[in-house]
Amino acid sequence: MPGIKIVRKNRLKSIKSTSSENVVEVQHSQQDTPSLQISTPGKQDTNEPWDKVGTYYHDNIDQNRKGNQRIFVQIAAYRDPELIPTIKDMIKRADNPENLRFGICWQYHPDDEYDADLFELMKDERFQVIRVDARRGHGTCWARHALQHLYCEDEFTLAIDSHHRFVDHWDSEMKSMYYYMQDQGHEKPLFTGYITSYKPWLENKDGTDERSLANGFETDPWKMIIDRFIPEGAMFFLPTSMEKDEQRDSGDYDTPKYVYLTPDYKLGVSPTPDKAYVVKYTYFKTATELSAATDVPEVSEQFKNTLIDGAIYHLYMMRDNAELAALSKRNFDEGIEKMRTILINRYIRMRDTRVSHVIND
Repeated sequence: MPGIKIVRKNRLKSIKSTSSENVVEVQHSQQDTPSLQISTPGKQDTNEPWDKVGTYYHDNIDQNRKGNQRIFVQIAAYRDPELIPTIKDMIKRADNPENLRFGICWQYHPDDEYDADLFELMKDERFQVIRVDARRGHGTCWARHALQHLYCEDEFTLAIDSHHRFVDHWDSEMKSMYYYMQDQGHEKPLFTGYITSYKPWLENKDGTDERSLANGFETDPWKMIIDRFIPEGAMFFLPTSMEKDEQRDSGDYDTPKYVYLTPDYKLGVSPTPDKAYVVKYTYFKTATELSAATDVPEVSEQFKNTLIDGAIYHLYMMRDNAELAALSKRNFDEGIEKMRTILINRYIRMRDTRVSHVIND
């Protein structure tokens, strides 16, 4: 590829080869909910309610289940002053930095001086770097595709942006989560998330090196919400902080307020119930394809006329009745907008899963 230079110290070898209502009775309570807390030797005592597994859960995993324990870290960077600080923080806070393998697509400009330290890092055999003049780059997806070619039998892979900060023992935390999910029956766990922001200019401002608001770090997890529909019809998303009662397994017990779909396609409620409840909620199914005359669309009763208005619009267009077609089109557009406003809560979450009715048992 012209304009690209791949720097690789050596070839790494493996050490080891639509809408419905539903009523669900919530039977678990504060007294009878089994704890997911697992006691493991060497566990970090975080006292955090979200730490359900333990930092060093992976230490107790049978060695026959483990491979070379290497983590292939993929970073696509475009003239980012945070690239070097990200790499250094990642190495500093890892329990086993020797098991990290970096694949970096470094899109640079000759005038940039803030990432000159990367030349020194390239002498480390853990680093494989694709050097690209930023003026000849082809975008994020192209850069990430190029990075895939650097993978070499590493047991884990981690794809991140070039501007991140890490918690202590982050590699042990991730491995423990991975093996724990395997023990729960998930053969190939995949962890994803929209990571909270940080402000580099406030980092370590109070001299404590803590991940706090005072030092420029968000303390609540983030979620993605739909902000609006752009003129082309696509949804425009924005990140925002989760409210406390939206943070699952927060350790608080209260009346259920939200229903959510678990990774194994079961239904859960949040907060964790403090006793047995019967909850009533509304959920939305995927779109229904209408192919036969007898097919019934799974749309709320109040919006069925909207579909009829859309069909009538096309009927009048075929009959060259522009006046009635315009009337039907206006009614159809208004109906669609109402559906978007009511069925898609654009301020809290894409699909509203709030509990509409709670019955004490």
